[in-house]
Amino acid sequence: MQFAVSALAVAALAAATGRWIIAPAGVPERLLAALAALALLYLEPVTIAIGLAAMGAAVAIHLLARRTRGEPSLAGRGGVTRQA
Repeated sequence: MQFAVSALAVAALAAATGRWIIAPAGVPERLLAALAALALLYLEPVTIAIGLAAMGAAVAIHLLARRTRGEPSLAGRGGVTRQA
């Protein structure tokens, strides 16, 4: 359990500092990811819950922002292409 939470904390820290989740991340997502990373690294049940909620919110905001900007969905990327 501790390893999984720590790995998620590192992923959240990477999202905050690398400015990338699924696509380039904005400031709100990065701030939430940084909060999530700090909370998850403390490894107490309450802070883990806070960190999971913050990371979930960061990903949700990121996906909604991508949709409103009109970016292509993930389903259309990297799949098999049809040739005419």
